[in-house]
Amino acid sequence: MGAWGEGVLENDTAADWLGDLEEQPQLETVTIALGDAAGEDDYLDASAGCEALVAAELVAYALGRPPAEPEERLLALAADLPGLREHAALAAQAVALIGGSEQSELFDLWHEDGDNDVWDALIADLGSRLS
Repeated sequence: MGAWGEGVLENDTAADWLGDLEEQPQLETVTIALGDAAGEDDYLDASAGCEALVAAELVAYALGRPPAEPEERLLALAADLPGLREHAALAAQAVALIGGSEQSELFDLWHEDGDNDVWDALIADLGSRLS
């Protein structure tokens, strides 16, 4: 049974991606996730969006701007990946595309039922912590 919740880490794709990154912490993995999302010209699928949101959250942690209730796994991983801070602009660009564009499957999924206040708040919070 899959998991799907309101937070960045509350879905199977994000949890799996984070687990893989914890096993092999490499900055390149974060760079690829953010670059794929920020540079998407067509339609960004939900899986890629989920991965990029976790990557963006890691950048926010590295900038010293975790959410109100920090996740210990992200705190530890952000400390282990030097160079994350330099990804702030790329992360902000990825979050903007994922959260505010009909070019994003996640945007579509969160907006198809009309109850998108939680999604919009999550994206606004993450975007503000990246700038």
